[in-house]
Amino acid sequence: MNMLPDLAQQQFALFLLPPRAEGIQELLGRLALRGPVRVIDGGNSIDAFWLSRYIRRHTVQVEDILRNITFARSFTCYQMQTQLRETLEADMPTVVLHMLTNFYDENVELKERLRVLTHCINELYRLRSRSVVAAVVRPDKITDQPDRIALLEHLRESADVTYYTEPPQVIEQLSMF
Repeated sequence: MNMLPDLAQQQFALFLLPPRAEGIQELLGRLALRGPVRVIDGGNSIDAFWLSRYIRRHTVQVEDILRNITFARSFTCYQMQTQLRETLEADMPTVVLHMLTNFYDENVELKERLRVLTHCINELYRLRSRSVVAAVVRPDKITDQPDRIALLEHLRESADVTYYTEPPQVIEQLSMF
């Protein structure tokens, strides 16, 4: 993702990113350079080294800027719901990484996962009343599984805006002989 959009206040933005997308690290860096940002990570996906390098390109106060980022991790859909419910409304952006990863647990019925996801979306709506909310999903984890498609569609229909990025194309070198 070369050009990230400027997110509008009071907006719930959904990003559909390919694997290894550095765009989300850039988004976190840009938000942290502006002030405090809250991150809830559903997929243990933060690349702190890349993020600190991005910030260093913009300021020498790397440690101060990194302190602007508050991290929390969730390992189940219920933990995601609890973390969002316990997040206080504040004038700071909230970014939820790999939002649906915790909802892929097939030991939980789809109906229950959709119910919990609806509660999470309602919490995101509550948080967007004071600032930007962004959720990130890796569509390559969806494939052709109907449960996962249903979860993604529910989230996509709830977002104010959705940003899609294409994975980088591999250019095949032609043989000269």
